[in-house]
Amino acid sequence: MALVVVLGVGALLAALVGWGIDTSVVRFLPKEQITEAVSTGGTYAVSWSPIGGEVPLNDYFELELFVDPPPESVRVDCRMPDHGHGMNVRPRVHDLGRGRYRVDGLLLHMAGRWILRFELGEESAEFEVFLL
Repeated sequence: MALVVVLGVGALLAALVGWGIDTSVVRFLPKEQITEAVSTGGTYAVSWSPIGGEVPLNDYFELELFVDPPPESVRVDCRMPDHGHGMNVRPRVHDLGRGRYRVDGLLLHMAGRWILRFELGEESAEFEVFLL
């Protein structure tokens, strides 16, 4: 099992280098990740992007969130399902009006697969974020 994981990570790094992506700096590149979705109940169109264009590893960051139509409430969380834990911090959501939000205080402290979850009243939208 460990050998399969090592080979898989090696293949991924080789592909990233082949695509011209600098693997010496761990980061998220939004053009390679899905950042738009429809909420679980189909009510909300959700999109987000990291302010500054990247989600860093083990450093605080902010993101912009757009939800149409605007929900009554928005909560944000991020978890590592493969490790059974979430972030060590609580992000803050700032309502900028008309379905625009700024979320700050996010910190993804480990490399791997994270699930970014936006809770929109009774519905939610989830996105995978991969940090190497």
